Amino acid sequence: MNFRKRFLVAGAMLILGANADALAQQPPSPSPAAAPLTTDERLDRIEGKLDEILRRLGAQATPAGKQVDGAAPPAAAVNSAATSGDAGAYKAGAIAIIHQAPEYPRDLQQIPADSVGGFVYSGGALPLHDLKSKGVRFNGLAGVELQGWLKVAAAGRTQIAVEFRGSDANFGGASDCTANVWLEARSIGSQSGEMAFPAPAEKSIDLNFGADLQPGLYRLRLWAVCTPVRDLKLNVEILIKGPSDMNLRPLAADELVHQGG
Repeated sequence: MNFRKRFLVAGAMLILGANADALAQQPPSPSPAAAPLTTDERLDRIEGKLDEILRRLGAQATPAGKQVDGAAPPAAAVNSAATSGDAGAYKAGAIAIIHQAPEYPRDLQQIPADSVGGFVYSGGALPLHDLKSKGVRFNGLAGVELQGWLKVAAAGRTQIAVEFRGSDANFGGASDCTANVWLEARSIGSQSGEMAFPAPAEKSIDLNFGADLQPGLYRLRLWAVCTPVRDLKLNVEILIKGPSDMNLRPLAADELVHQGG
C-alpha cells in the first residue's frame, strides 16, 4: 500500500466519522458477484468517496463568487497606524491646547482641567508668555498640551526633546520647568529643570525622551510648562532626532498630524 493511500485511509476514517449524514445520502455500493475486492480496489473506492465528500463540503463552505484565500492573515499591527482610520483624513500639525501655567512647582505634573485657547502646532518656537499671534487671548504665562500623532518613517530609536528658552534681566527668581511625553497612552518619561533669574543672557533647558519605534503613526500627547516669574519671556520648541539624524532638529511640517478640523 503506497503512502498516499495510507494517508487517504486515515483521512477517510476521520472525515467519514465526522460526516456520517453526508455518507448516508450515498447509495450503498452493490456487492459484486465476482471475486472479493483486493485491498487496492477497496482503497480506490474509498478514495473516490472521499473526493466526493470533500467536493461537497468545499461547495458548502465557499460562497458563490468567492475564492478561498490560502495566504496567512497579516501580522498584528504594533502601532496605531493600522487602527486610526484612513491616512487621508489626517492633517498636518498637532492640536495645541493652552492652559494657564501653575504657580507652584508641585502642580506642574498635573495638566489643568481648564484651557484658555488652542490652535494647530506644526513646529517652531512658541512664546508661552504671549500667544496672541496664535489667537490666544490670555495675559500670563501658559503651558502647552499637544495632542496628535507622531509620524515615524524609519525603524530605530526616535528621540523627542522639549527645549525651553527663557530670559528675564530685571527680576530675580527661579522658574521650574517640566515636560511629560506619552506615546500610545504610555508614558515615555517625565523630566524637570530650573532656570534662575535675573540673568543677562537667555537661559535654556533641554528635556530629552526616547523610544524604539517601528515605522507608522503613534498617538502623541505632550505637556510642557514652567512656573511664572515676573517679566519672564519664555519660548518652548519641540525637537526630534530620528534613527538617521546626527543631531536634534526642528520638526518637519508633516511629522505631527491630527484628525478633525
